[in-house]
Amino acid sequence: MKLPLTFGKIIFFIIQHPLAAILVAGLVGVFAFFFPLLAYVSGAIVGLVALEREFKVALVVALGAALPAAIMAFSGANKAGIVFPLLLVLGLPHCICAALLRATRSQSVALNSPRA
Repeated sequence: MKLPLTFGKIIFFIIQHPLAAILVAGLVGVFAFFFPLLAYVSGAIVGLVALEREFKVALVVALGAALPAAIMAFSGANKAGIVFPLLLVLGLPHCICAALLRATRSQSVALNSPRA
């Protein structure tokens, strides 16, 4: 029996709809306060949106995803000193590097590595 929704379809829906990306990345960011490794998933969602959409949309998704975590961090949540900077360090650079990769289509430019 084949399920009507696959993992790929869900990811494609999240990437195509900025509000869904904000909600999912924000929710994952809030769960990162309990499981810090989930901060990587939030950054990955921001990076995928930056690859698919324009930079302005990706920046809105990055800031919108960091907003629930910021509210939770400043309200005195546990592990706020670890997770909130981790969300910012993973989300914004992913957004910038993915936008550079989308614009230049060159991985060496996006990663700022010298050409061989």
